[in-house]
Amino acid sequence: MPTINDPLAPILAADTRYARQAYHFLDEAVRYTVHMLGLDRPDVEDRHVSGQQLLEGIRRLGLERFGYLARTVFESWGVMRTEDWGEIVFNLVEGRLMNKTERDSREDFAHGYDFAAVFEEAYFRDGLYRDDEEVYVATSTISPASLDELRTRLEEASAGDVTEDEGEVGEERDMEDHDYGNGNGNNNNGAPNE
Repeated sequence: MPTINDPLAPILAADTRYARQAYHFLDEAVRYTVHMLGLDRPDVEDRHVSGQQLLEGIRRLGLERFGYLARTVFESWGVMRTEDWGEIVFNLVEGRLMNKTERDSREDFAHGYDFAAVFEEAYFRDGLYRDDEEVYVATSTISPASLDELRTRLEEASAGDVTEDEGEVGEERDMEDHDYGNGNGNNNNGAPNE
């Protein structure tokens, strides 16, 4: 259940297309992408992450976290295509939980990649998965029918008794204020980004 100080509550109420978990995953994906690009070093001033860079971070983190089920997990959160990640980003921007620059737009997320191609087909075609920073070659394969069965079972499980907030274990965590803009929460003249 959302708390009184829940910064996502107004966003979730205004746009019911996406689950809370999608917003939390995006929060993690921003940090992951910043680290992946080396923008978290102290000597880096401009920590701006473009929409395309963020999509790549989402793709990589999704594969690391969920493997070939990333698409299924994302779809269970209401995220069906890369444009949905853009909608979530701009929901956060409009809710003042994320910053952007003048050059950032929803179009940055348009036609980024096909979920089936990057999360399922490539996973099985390449036969690779990640675990604890090591890359392993898959020793078995799964048929499309088995993948569909797994997807159905996951969807049934997520539609069961799990409420929106039960995805978080232990405690409610607040969204960190992330910068989709220049990395410091300010525009180039030092004023907060709008």
